[in-house]
Amino acid sequence: MTFPLSYGRNGLLLVVSAILLLLLSSSVAYAQEGAGVSDTLVTTTVHSDFPDGIRFDISVSSSRNIVDVRVRYQVLGERATRNGRLEFEPTTQLESEFLLRTDTNARYIPPGAEIAYSLEITDEDGVLTETDPQRFILLDPRFQWERLDSPGGYIYYHGSQRDRALRVLDAAQTALTTMGELMGVSDTGPIRMTMYNGVTEMRVALPTTSAVQEESLVTEGVSFGDTGVILVLGSTPRVEGVTSHETVHFLVRHATGNLSRIVPAWLNEGLAEYGNVDPSGSYDRALDFRLSEGTLLPLTSLTTVPGKPEDVILMYGEARSVVAYMVDTYGAASLQKLLEGMRAAMGIDDALTAAYGFDRTGLEAEWRVSINAPALQATPSRSALPTAIPRATLVPFGVATPVPESQSPQFVDPPLPSPTSSSSGGCGRGASHAPIDLAGPAALLLIGLLAYGKRRS
Repeated sequence: MTFPLSYGRNGLLLVVSAILLLLLSSSVAYAQEGAGVSDTLVTTTVHSDFPDGIRFDISVSSSRNIVDVRVRYQVLGERATRNGRLEFEPTTQLESEFLLRTDTNARYIPPGAEIAYSLEITDEDGVLTETDPQRFILLDPRFQWERLDSPGGYIYYHGSQRDRALRVLDAAQTALTTMGELMGVSDTGPIRMTMYNGVTEMRVALPTTSAVQEESLVTEGVSFGDTGVILVLGSTPRVEGVTSHETVHFLVRHATGNLSRIVPAWLNEGLAEYGNVDPSGSYDRALDFRLSEGTLLPLTSLTTVPGKPEDVILMYGEARSVVAYMVDTYGAASLQKLLEGMRAAMGIDDALTAAYGFDRTGLEAEWRVSINAPALQATPSRSALPTAIPRATLVPFGVATPVPESQSPQFVDPPLPSPTSSSSGGCGRGASHAPIDLAGPAALLLIGLLAYGKRRS
C-alpha cells in the first residue's frame, strides 16, 4: 500500500512516511516493546479483518502473574472510550487475541474510521501497566488502498481512480469551506472518505440489510456521524454532488451538536442540497410540476422524509428552494442563529422565531410568495400529507431504545419515477448520537432504504 506525499522536502519526512505506512497497514498497525513502569513487556499487532472485525494479537511477559488485560479504544470523532477484557488464566507469559467485532449493525465500524487504542495490564500485586496510545485506520483488506490529503481531510481509493478521487476530495473540501462559512462551522476535525468503485464491492462494506433491500437498492453515499467517515460510490454519475451533500450533513451534525436529531428533514436536506456542487434537475422539475398543480407539501409535514417516492423528490425540491430563500433574503447570520438555537435545544418554531421573527408557517408564507405559489390553507387536507412508513435503523449496542432519525436518499434523473426493483436510494446519514459498539455516546448510522429513482446504466 502506498500513500502519496502531499508535502515533504527532505529525507527525514520520507523516513517518517515510511514508518506511517507500517503503522497504518491493514495487516499490522503497531508494535510496542517494553511498555509500562514494571518489568512487563508488551507486544501488540493489529489486523483488519473487516467486515468481521479488528483483531488485536497481544503478547505480554512479566516476572509476576498477569491477572487482567484490557484493550481500551475509541473511534476518533466520538466522545466515548470503551474497553474489552481478555479472558485467560493468570500467567507470566500471555499469548492471546482480542477481536473487536464489526460484523453486526450494532457493532459496525465503517472502513476509513480511525481508532485510538492502548492496553492496560494488571499483575497479581496490583501493579498497573499502561501502553502508550496508538492509532489504527480500519481499511477494507480486499483492496490495496492509496490516500490523498487536503486541508479538510483525506480520501482512500483503490485502482486507477486517482483523478476521480481528486474530484471527490475537492467536492468535499468545497462544501466544507463554503457551507462551513455559511453555517458558522469551522472546527469539525477531518473528513475521512473511502471511495469504492462499484456497487457490489461497496455493498460488502455497508451495514447489513435484508436480501430484498440489497437487491433493489443502491447506496451512493453514507455519512457516519461523529466519526467523520463518508463512504462514496465512485461509479455514481454525480459523485461530486453526492459527496458534497453528505459533507453538509457532517457540518449540520457539528453545527447542532448532540441535538442534530431534532433538525427537521426539510432543513437538513435543504442545506445539503443547497451545498450540492452538482445538483440534479429532478428536484426542480418536481417542484415546478407540483407548483403548477397546486399540490405542494406544507413544511410542517416535512419534519421527516415522506413515504411516497414522488413526495420524497418534491421534498428535496421544496427544501432546497426554502433554504435558498432563507439564505438569499436574510443572509448567513440569521441561519447561524437558527442553528445555534437548535443546538441550545430550541424547537424549530422557537429557533426560527428567535432568528427570523417568524415560525414555519410564517416562513412558508413568505417563501410561497417568492415562488408565486398560492397561500397555504389554514388546515391542510389529509390527502396532502405524506404517508409514513417504517424505516430501518441500526440499533446501537448497549442502548435500550434508539432515537429514530430521518433518512436522506440521493436521487438521479429522471424526475418523478415509479419505484422499481432496480431503484436507487443513495444517501444515508448518521446524525443521531449513540454508540457504535459498547456504551456511551457516539454515532448511530442510518442508511436510506427507500426505492426511488431508476438506476442509471
